Amino acid sequence: MYPILLAVLCGVCSPIFTTVSWQDNPPDRGEQLRDPPGLQSLLDDEEYHRLRRLLDTRLRPSAVGDAVTALVKALERKDAIAIMNQWTKVVQCGPDAVKPLLLSMHSLEPEIAKVLRNAFEAIAAKALREGRSLPTDWMERFLTYSDQSHQARHLAYEWLCRVDPKMEKEWLPKLLSDPDADLRRYVFTAEVEKAEKLLAAREEAKAKAAFRKILSNSHDANQVETIAARLEVLGEKVDLVQHFGFITSWQVIGPFDNLNGGGFGRDFPPEKEVNLRTKHTGKFSALVGWQPYETEPRYGMVDLNHALGRHKAALGYAFVAVELDKQQPVDIRVGSENAVQVFVNGKRMVTHEEYHRGYRMDQLVAKVWLKAGRNEILVKVCQNDQKEQKAQAWSFLLRICDNAGRPVPVKVVP
Repeated sequence: MYPILLAVLCGVCSPIFTTVSWQDNPPDRGEQLRDPPGLQSLLDDEEYHRLRRLLDTRLRPSAVGDAVTALVKALERKDAIAIMNQWTKVVQCGPDAVKPLLLSMHSLEPEIAKVLRNAFEAIAAKALREGRSLPTDWMERFLTYSDQSHQARHLAYEWLCRVDPKMEKEWLPKLLSDPDADLRRYVFTAEVEKAEKLLAAREEAKAKAAFRKILSNSHDANQVETIAARLEVLGEKVDLVQHFGFITSWQVIGPFDNLNGGGFGRDFPPEKEVNLRTKHTGKFSALVGWQPYETEPRYGMVDLNHALGRHKAALGYAFVAVELDKQQPVDIRVGSENAVQVFVNGKRMVTHEEYHRGYRMDQLVAKVWLKAGRNEILVKVCQNDQKEQKAQAWSFLLRICDNAGRPVPVKVVP
């Protein structure tokens, strides 16, 4: 029964449940916590917005919140009867359930989140038909909280625009630099269309300025390639390495032995200490030492076949030290066709043992705090012994950026 019920709730919930009547005054609604009078005047902007965010993303114990929690638990237990009962209770709460539904989508299994999404849509659609208000002020603020569920934020945006079509024009510029790539795509498509119209009208200066603005907030590879191509037609070349924040200056060492993949889990000397003046015993008992390597391709690819020579059943290391002005959270984003590990300041932050399944930019992401001053990054790249032509790549690319993909300014230091 559970699979059938789940399919119903995920797909055809609205026709069934929009007939449920709402309670005019549901008990203990769990409305959003409000600011004490005069609070904003007592705090600076940063303190006020931090407190405002805390108030917006916390729920008081309430019958409405309890109903949503009970629905989630019933879905987790796959208890069909409890799901039906709790679903009815949530929908009866009407717009008062909007906040707990959106907040509860965080970190849920996709199937469960989808049921909550459809509960939200059943409530919102009924509210529009009957002329009842959704908590749009709170939904607008919720949309700015980028650490919340992407699915929930998409839902808030879509319904804000349905409630008031003018919202789309107001919000598109705000979403241009949002960390959520899917939300940015709403803006990207609309802004590119505007720039293309300027180009078609032969207003090249305005078109170039529009494309530059889009580029400055685009960090998806396909989007950037599209805009870079347009700008190149207009006589402006885009430095993709700088735009994305790829590291291009490295020290490399190898090869070391990776017979039968055994080197991936073995700690070779560079993992214990990096001393660029020290030589180590590598594959075939040969002495190997650190050597500088500058990447050439526009995406900052580090090609170990070029740097260390072509080897199979081998592994190599690449090292870089970067300096930051202040401590801050960053994404270390890596792409490789090979088994790879990444160490940041001596701690293993990425480990991915897979060979020649293709790669893409930002394939692996480590969220780390880099300290003010010097930070050391060591990359271990393992090559297996496959002989096929498609299995010859021994390479990686790495960039340092924020959670939206914008490059973080770093200085490569000795």
